[in-house]
Amino acid sequence: YIDQNIENMRKGLADGFAQPKEIMAGILPSFDAQADPAPADHPLYEPFTRIPAGVPKKTAAALQTEGRAVLETAVIPA
Repeated sequence: YIDQNIENMRKGLADGFAQPKEIMAGILPSFDAQADPAPADHPLYEPFTRIPAGVPKKTAAALQTEGRAVLETAVIPA
């Protein structure tokens, strides 16, 4: 998917199409914020930081561990 998008962008540039500089200025910081964060710092981990108090601590800890593992193995590498 990403390789296809990169190729499409290259073709667009070759044909003279590009985004305005003002739009692109905000893109790289957005990518950097998600590129290689620690799993606990990733935006998708945020729901695991606010598990309701009614959930047993052992269950909450297991959910957090599984959430970090999914981010490390499937989300961040993508």
